[in-house]
Amino acid sequence: MSLTTNEVVVRQLEDQLENCEKEKKQVIAQLKKQRKCMQALAEKICDSEYGESQLNGKNMVSTLDDMELRDFIIKNVLRQRINFTKAIRDLQKIYLQEKEEKNKIAMQLLNEQKEKEEYKKAYETLVKEASENSSGISLPLTPKSSIIPTISESVESADKNMVYYDKLPYDISEIYNALDVYQLSILKIIGESGYNETNDIIDTCATHTELGSNTLIRDNLKLMVANKILETESISTPIRRKLILYSITSIGAAIYKKEYGKLPIKDEKTRIKEMHATLQHGYCIKDTVKILEDLGYTEISMDSTKNAIEVANNRRYVPDIIANFDAKTKTYWEVELGHHKDGDFYEKLEKAAKVTSLVYIVVNDAQSWEKVKKQITGFRLKLKQEHRSMKLTVLLGTMMQLSKKDIFFNNPENKFVLG
Repeated sequence: MSLTTNEVVVRQLEDQLENCEKEKKQVIAQLKKQRKCMQALAEKICDSEYGESQLNGKNMVSTLDDMELRDFIIKNVLRQRINFTKAIRDLQKIYLQEKEEKNKIAMQLLNEQKEKEEYKKAYETLVKEASENSSGISLPLTPKSSIIPTISESVESADKNMVYYDKLPYDISEIYNALDVYQLSILKIIGESGYNETNDIIDTCATHTELGSNTLIRDNLKLMVANKILETESISTPIRRKLILYSITSIGAAIYKKEYGKLPIKDEKTRIKEMHATLQHGYCIKDTVKILEDLGYTEISMDSTKNAIEVANNRRYVPDIIANFDAKTKTYWEVELGHHKDGDFYEKLEKAAKVTSLVYIVVNDAQSWEKVKKQITGFRLKLKQEHRSMKLTVLLGTMMQLSKKDIFFNNPENKFVLG
């Protein structure tokens, strides 16, 4: 049965009306979603004003349309920014005031120390004169006033010359004036090279014949430590039982900048601390790298940022060392001191399995070997209980075994197949 013209028009209008209703519902749903987003945004970035506007009497926020809510958020954030800037300025003012007070107290302490030394020298001179001359000629005990500057005079140069080390103030101008050209040259070499190890520093200094023999260089290093220009730290690795590390102190850095117009570069010790769990762990990794170099490995990296490999679920596997066995074979190494908890160790093996089928683990001693062996066995049992398989082989050995090559790679006790 054919429709009349009016019926066709009516049906078309009904269809259009239905489509309009659908579009209207979609727009309303989108507006509600946008409103919820704006409210969530307001809750996250607005301060207490937003909550107070909802709680004090009538809910003012609910009466705002979208544009008004937008303006409310913008004004609130701007006010927060103004208050934050004001707070920063106030804190800066307080900091400068406290710094000035601290410098005054520090200069007073330095002056009292100088005065004490002058009195001590005067007393010693008096005792010496008295012992030599029975008549006991009296000597003035008060040191010359010109030697000790007033606090007001000293504070003017405090910012330039005042340095704190071990929470005590030091006047770098006095330490600087006491340095000789040899110590300044050694400071420059350490500041430019970033070396910390004794042998690296001495070998580099030895290329400068004007610095004298190795014994003289060592004596100057000890003197620089005594003068608090350098400080030392001792660590041990399986290869090197007593490794002495020299580093520039805050006093040494200030003198370096005064002499050369720039700060020392970031030293190796600092870089290792930033990349690895502990200093001992970092230098054990470095010693392992040296062994791998001797074994013929190339393209060796112990840089944690360069070694990071993306795996599933936005996670990263970061081996301690990546080294090329040959042009086609990349190897992955872990250096363990037996400090990892089981869960962390298991996670590392999980991530390693996504990158390689063979991972090498080097430990520092037999005790760590036993602990890591137990963890590997525990992980293998965990896989079995979870009915999972994993294509990963672990080669575990000590650093001393690695240095002898065949013992590390050929000992069947060192090999663990997980799947």
